[in-house]
Amino acid sequence: MWTLQKENADLRTKLEITVEISGTINQAFNEVTARQESCAQGLLQSFKKEFPILLQTERDIACRDFHDKLEVCNTKLVEEVKKEVKTTRTFSQVAQIPGAPSHRSIPLTFTPGPPQEPEGVLLIQPKTDIHKDFNKNRALILGIFKENNSVIRVSGLTKSHGGGVKIVTADEAESKLIKQLLLSYHIRKN
Repeated sequence: MWTLQKENADLRTKLEITVEISGTINQAFNEVTARQESCAQGLLQSFKKEFPILLQTERDIACRDFHDKLEVCNTKLVEEVKKEVKTTRTFSQVAQIPGAPSHRSIPLTFTPGPPQEPEGVLLIQPKTDIHKDFNKNRALILGIFKENNSVIRVSGLTKSHGGGVKIVTADEAESKLIKQLLLSYHIRKN
């Protein structure tokens, strides 16, 4: 019986030590868990603060790459359109081809001619309501041309809004010459 009491005392001592160690371990585990949760919350807060910045940076990089690629594509598209415009035939060019087939099909080959100068356009608007009669303005301009014995090639002289006159010439140089002629007439008249 003495052995059983000794064994019982030993077991109670071990149980007390185990309970004490278990309490210490539970306390340490709770502290570690609390610290983990605190760290996780801190990391989550940090991530919430940093994520929009990271996302914006990623968007900026992606948009910059997309913008660069779009710019290159637009440049290539403009070049392709310019090339097509240079080689596209007008109806008058097709009609003037010597030996064109009678069934009016368009030949497959075309070499563009020398580039043409753009035509000149001069718009003249009256400054006052007194001079809003197109026919009088047209007659005045034609009279100025005859008076100066100019050999200006005018393709068209048409009506513009409010009694104005639209003068179309063969090239821009002639429209500038007409402008100078009309300005000099205006200066002489006043």
